[in-house]
Amino acid sequence: MVVGSGPAGAVAEPAGERIDAAPVEVAAEDVAFSHGHETIDDAGHHHALPYPHRMFMDASRRNGRHNLDLEVAEIRRRLVAGSDATGEPSVQRSWQAATAVVVAPGDDGADIAFIRRSERDGDPWSGHMALPGGRRDPADADLATTARRETREEIGVELNGHVARLPDQTGRTSRGLVATFVHVLQQRPALHPDPREVAEALWIPLGTLVDPAKTVKVKWTGIPLPAIDHDGRIIWGLTHRILTTFLEAIEVPQPD
Repeated sequence: MVVGSGPAGAVAEPAGERIDAAPVEVAAEDVAFSHGHETIDDAGHHHALPYPHRMFMDASRRNGRHNLDLEVAEIRRRLVAGSDATGEPSVQRSWQAATAVVVAPGDDGADIAFIRRSERDGDPWSGHMALPGGRRDPADADLATTARRETREEIGVELNGHVARLPDQTGRTSRGLVATFVHVLQQRPALHPDPREVAEALWIPLGTLVDPAKTVKVKWTGIPLPAIDHDGRIIWGLTHRILTTFLEAIEVPQPD
């Protein structure tokens, strides 16, 4: 199971041709929180959302890569200073989920692990980009255990203790909570996606994620939301919001 949708703060919209489609009829307040690119109502029922590039996005992008040579040791140092080590939810909610920000050394600084969901009929997360993660299982000791288990199941990476916990994501209209745990690895492992859930697992350089050339907007229910376009893979919503929180925690400037 994957976590990864919802709104985030505004970013500058790059110039270029726009592609618009008919607006999606979803209440604006539901943008406050969603799960796996779907809304979740108070009863925990899932309502699938269309993939954002079918709605609106900038069609003119520059190629290239933004260099950000930030080593994993420095990321660990910046995170540990304000770390929250607990694996328990910050507030009690009717359902809980957890994601993992997995950081490892790459060719030019740090990389982060992402997944792209398998495309299946009836799957509300079909084809979407996300971080490893999902709903808490009753057998999970805490949410940190959930993040580790989901990462192992989805991309075949065994995680040990996390170095930091980012602020939990909750919404005004949802009774759910998503916790995020940051794991900083000394070596970058091979990723082995479970094809039943994950079509692709990949490492994306941190520099790419803050490259202004990769910044786009998607329109959802008439609201422009910030996103990152990595070679046609759109990172938006809750995944983008978690990424923004992570970048703030490690003191990395983001595109204006």
